[in-house]
Amino acid sequence: MKVVFLTDVSHKGRKGEIKDVADGYARNYLLPNKLAAVASSSAVKMLEIQNAADKNRHAKVMEEIDILVENIKGKELTFKAKAGGKDRIHGSITAANIAEQLSAQIGQEVDKKKIVIGEPLRQIGRHEVTVSFSKDKEAKITVVIEEE
Repeated sequence: MKVVFLTDVSHKGRKGEIKDVADGYARNYLLPNKLAAVASSSAVKMLEIQNAADKNRHAKVMEEIDILVENIKGKELTFKAKAGGKDRIHGSITAANIAEQLSAQIGQEVDKKKIVIGEPLRQIGRHEVTVSFSKDKEAKITVVIEEE
């Protein structure tokens, strides 16, 4: 029986695939659990419509990310902190601190998980930080830490 997988089924098929499976497997497991639908012309058409909608949604998200990257690129964030000897600050500047200030500056929420710093910043000075939204969508910002 030809079926269209509605969700990923391990070792059988991925969402959107059309495959031939045993009749009993389809009738007794895939169809009752709504993991697949019979590959009729209407089901295939519905799949094509969903794929087109997914592509449009993905394109829109990527466009929004491009705009966000352009807004962020080259921004400079300044933090003031108490410092001790050898230009080390008391405490540290973390990805959460950077995300919070960056969000306030651009007026749009930036997740702290998107901020790429090896470890929290503890030195006074200028630090280059990457904001990564995907493999090819990144923006570099400068974080300046000044002594209070």
